[in-house]
Amino acid sequence: MKSSNIGGQAVMEGVMMMNKDHYSVAVRRPDGEIEVKVEQHRPLTKHKGLLKVPILRGVFSFADSMIVGMSPLMYSASFYEDEEEEKKKPATKEEEEQQKAKKEKTDRLMMYGTVTFSVVIAVVLFLMVPYFLSELLHKAGAGTTLTAVAEAFVRVALFLGYLAAISRMEDIQRVFMYHGAEHKCINCVEHGLELNVENVLKSSREHKRCGTSFLMYVIVISIIFFMFIRVDSPVLKIVMLEQEINVEIDKYVDLKRKITGEIQSLQDPQFIKVLFKRYVEYKGFDKIAVELKCSERNVYTIHGQAL
Repeated sequence: MKSSNIGGQAVMEGVMMMNKDHYSVAVRRPDGEIEVKVEQHRPLTKHKGLLKVPILRGVFSFADSMIVGMSPLMYSASFYEDEEEEKKKPATKEEEEQQKAKKEKTDRLMMYGTVTFSVVIAVVLFLMVPYFLSELLHKAGAGTTLTAVAEAFVRVALFLGYLAAISRMEDIQRVFMYHGAEHKCINCVEHGLELNVENVLKSSREHKRCGTSFLMYVIVISIIFFMFIRVDSPVLKIVMLEQEINVEIDKYVDLKRKITGEIQSLQDPQFIKVLFKRYVEYKGFDKIAVELKCSERNVYTIHGQAL
């Protein structure tokens, strides 16, 4: 299975898919019809040199992904706003155009405001709060290692608590369903299958490039890092965390590329399938056996022969 470089996200009653410099949004309207829009992505900066500088590349990539994510989300929400506002239709065409222009400006301001607010909340909630709580524990006489462990547990608890809280909302549950559907579509394409309902239903709802799963990697890396290296300044600590994340991402991508290359150099298709699912998709032998429609013992045998 080769990577398609397709990414995406769930939106209100739909999904967004992105590949290179184009993205498309499909939304199920209140009347049941599916509205599809294709747009060209314009990055925040076209200066490739800036995107190679540590810290700066992370800042630009993060801000860019937030804006790309918010735009389709607000587009999908507009269909349900339109349903509520149908009773308030303008009297003339001129008033309708004025309302449309005003709405576009308001949506743009809301998008940038939401991105800014989200970044501030994320920094405060997942970086500053754990840090200051651990500092209170340190002042109470706790050792450096205990302080680091406590900070780690607070960060994980906040993240898991946040996911648990939003997952109780009906609207978010629907978004999670579409999130799984997005994974199924990408898995279908990357397994070389025709993109149709039957093949998508058979595909896995778990994906190795899932951004939500990646957040857990980032949290685990930061926990290990700060258990051994303590920084007094909160600002410096955030900067160092950004650098560490960028380095680990680069290492992770390079390692996966090398592993994939080694696996694909094998001659036997069965060896390639088993090793790819085991060491690139991180699947257990039981899941591999189900997908290949053979016994788990047979998968163990193929795995041993391949190595």
